[in-house]
Amino acid sequence: MDLFVFSADGPYRRDVPIDIRVIESGIHGHKLTTIIALARFVRYLGRYKPDAVISALMTPNLVAILAKLLTRTKARCIVIVRDVRDVSKQFESAGYGSATRSIIRWMLIQLARHADKIVAVSDGLADCVRNNWPCPREKVIRIYNPVYSERIAAKCREKVDEEIFDSRSVPTVITVGRLDPLKNQAMLIHAIRRIRATRPVRLVILGDGELRLALQDLASSLGLRDYVHVLGFKSNPFAYISQADVFALSSDLESFSRVLVEAMACGCPVVSTDCPFGPREILEDGKWGKLVPIGNEEAMAEAILETIDHPISPDVLVSRAKCFSIERSADEYERVIWGRGLATCPPK
Repeated sequence: MDLFVFSADGPYRRDVPIDIRVIESGIHGHKLTTIIALARFVRYLGRYKPDAVISALMTPNLVAILAKLLTRTKARCIVIVRDVRDVSKQFESAGYGSATRSIIRWMLIQLARHADKIVAVSDGLADCVRNNWPCPREKVIRIYNPVYSERIAAKCREKVDEEIFDSRSVPTVITVGRLDPLKNQAMLIHAIRRIRATRPVRLVILGDGELRLALQDLASSLGLRDYVHVLGFKSNPFAYISQADVFALSSDLESFSRVLVEAMACGCPVVSTDCPFGPREILEDGKWGKLVPIGNEEAMAEAILETIDHPISPDVLVSRAKCFSIERSADEYERVIWGRGLATCPPK
């Protein structure tokens, strides 16, 4: 197995097993990055002749399909769609759609029929692809993101140095994600203000992004400076989530929501907006955690309070998280790689 990447830098680089060869495509951030990556991937296909190519995200997906057409490789080409904004302009959010991205998305949509399989990470996203891309509907399948492993339980046991977790007398709500408009942490801060009008509560926000200072300023303006803690990026968020009373997802849009499953894997009760597409599927229409309307701070506050007072058992939540295990996803990808109907890969 090889890992062909646009950039080999990042906080999780050390997690790649040493027996996986990492190949960097070239100049990350260069205006010709896509063309450079395509040329080098074409060369890679010609040299190594892999059995299958699995790509994810819009630009790598386009590179994979174009390389397949240019080389006429016999490798199965499987593209993974993980962002609903890559599927249709209908879901494009402010600041996401540059002219270059619009062109790449248009090209991907036109060429997607040349992929052997298109994997969407939720049923809702799969339907969205089928309705917006001119490719045979049977090519589009759903495989949920691989999330659960025993590693999460081990990470939960690691120590948290933040003093705010020293006292458990005040209920703690936590959220994890990029700090940008799409995640709508501002709505969650307003919900916390509503809760604090009747009882103590604090909010911990993990993640980084363009809105970090704006969210801190919002908390201060609402008189929540001492009750909203924006802690930035943490390489082990599980240790923090396991210490919280409620995990709250406030997003306006999600294709799946890996972090929602991760919170359940930590045994933390969850509350989520009922946004497209993943949360409703993960929570099975609210069976495993409350769903609230998008952008509704009052409903979010009520759901958080009810969850604090009547939490679902951690064992039950972990059991649900196991439905999204790495092993299950791996088995499903194996069947896709080696062809429909094969329960296992061919003999070595």
